[in-house]
Amino acid sequence: RYLSHLSGLVIYDDGERSALRLELKGLEQRVEQLTEQRDEYQFQLDHFHHRYQQALGELILAILHLREQIRYIKAHQLQQALAQAQAEYQQAQAEVEALKRQRDQLETEQQELDALDPAHDEIEEALEDINERLKAAQAEARAARQHARATQETLDESPEQQAYEEAHEEYERFNRDHEEVTQAPHIDLNEDQSQELKSLYKQAARLCHPDLVAEELKAQATAMMQILNEARKQGDLETVRELHQKLQSGLGFVVASDQLTDTQQLRARIAQLRDTLTELEAEIADIEASEAWQQMPEPEQWDDYFIEVAQTLEAQIERLRAELAELEP
Repeated sequence: RYLSHLSGLVIYDDGERSALRLELKGLEQRVEQLTEQRDEYQFQLDHFHHRYQQALGELILAILHLREQIRYIKAHQLQQALAQAQAEYQQAQAEVEALKRQRDQLETEQQELDALDPAHDEIEEALEDINERLKAAQAEARAARQHARATQETLDESPEQQAYEEAHEEYERFNRDHEEVTQAPHIDLNEDQSQELKSLYKQAARLCHPDLVAEELKAQATAMMQILNEARKQGDLETVRELHQKLQSGLGFVVASDQLTDTQQLRARIAQLRDTLTELEAEIADIEASEAWQQMPEPEQWDDYFIEVAQTLEAQIERLRAELAELEP
């Protein structure tokens, strides 16, 4: 009778908790979608940047180096003027110091003579001559110093000098970026391999998404996601295959919505995912508004784009070489 009585019982279902779990599931799916969109955007930017440096980097470096040389020559003319002004001042100052030494030597000799000695008058006349020459030399030295100072100020404020410094910094900055991109590990894939990489990455990312897994697994999921992102960035299809296989064969992470049962925990998780969604939406909006994204052509147009830009850059190189040839002595 007792078992028969129990058979009529049904499991109690908390309607609020079910609604919260359903809402959480929907938020998790939306986070997954936006994360996938953001990551795809970033991957396209990174891939385009890599292709850009491969196809055009050397041409751009050549242009930047030619600009640096041209602006150096123009700025160097001012630097030579400053060097000449400084040399003229140093020469004038040396003349002043030489006259002072002669004057001091004559004064010493005069002090050693008797006032009635005929040589005393000769030294007196020599001192008068030296003092006149010293006065003129000091005036010349002051003028030379003022000219050197004015030339230095002109150089410091010169647009040519500033243009050279900017050109030098631009060349150094682009060269660092070019070396970093071209020297980083990267595997070129064919179209089929690229599609496989993209598909496997998406599937693997869904299985180890750090924003969706249970809290105690977040650190582990984050570490795996970093490896997965780096492998995709490098075109490392083999590593992505291995990670995908591990996740498919049981290494997948527990999703938070499948584990949480307490209503308070569910509400907290929902609030957290809403914040995550706001951040993802802002990141996507920033990418879409960025100059790099708006200027990037569609992937199927990349080859034609690189060919067209390369032709423009080569023509620019020729013009800069001609300009440099006219400036060189």
